[in-house]
Amino acid sequence: MFIKYSFILIILICAFSGSTAISQSVDVDKKIEDFILKNPEIIIKSLQNFEKNKEKEKEQTIKIFLDKNINALQNGDGKLFSGRKKSKNIIIEFFDYNCGYCKKSHEEIKKILLEEKDVKIIYLNLPVLSDNSVELAKISLAIGIEDKMKFNKFHDFLLDTKRSPKDDDIRSFIEKLGLDYKKIKNASESEEIKEIINKNILMANNLQIGGTPAFIINGELVSGFVSKKIMISLLKKGS
Repeated sequence: MFIKYSFILIILICAFSGSTAISQSVDVDKKIEDFILKNPEIIIKSLQNFEKNKEKEKEQTIKIFLDKNINALQNGDGKLFSGRKKSKNIIIEFFDYNCGYCKKSHEEIKKILLEEKDVKIIYLNLPVLSDNSVELAKISLAIGIEDKMKFNKFHDFLLDTKRSPKDDDIRSFIEKLGLDYKKIKNASESEEIKEIINKNILMANNLQIGGTPAFIINGELVSGFVSKKIMISLLKKGS
């Protein structure tokens, strides 16, 4: 905020100091105040232009970072995904298992997977909402490392549940998948999994992602809930 008003103040001072009608004895502060009161639209326009320029700078910074890192995001080892492995139509999702809009977005993603045969959805855990989000992320990743197909079933289970499931429900579902709950629980505390989560958080910070869900669809960053229709249009746009 200080930078904004300093910027405006400099413009006004320069404007007045360049006028021959103003002598050294003139109260510059009073002149500036009078000018602002008589021409408030100039201040509004200046602020609007300032915000537009800052937004353009932000978009450019994100684009540069994304261009440099898109290959690692799409093709890095150990990525958990649904769909066709070799597809070039890629949706990357940053999500939190306790995020309501992530659950809503998951319904759209499932529709895409049913309707589009040549698509790949990459899932990046971004547990930002609570300690429970972190625990669910760690268990999910541990299952993914153990068995990627069973990860998808567990992933659906968590996102299809309106409320966060209780520990007993999680244990029961993991055992129904034919996995050893204690083994998965122990694996979830590994340094490997902590590193995966930390890398996801760092990547999200560099992309200036402020919450979940967020998507990278064929190289374009989109924040918030995205409908199936928009996802497909972005996929076709990038193909």
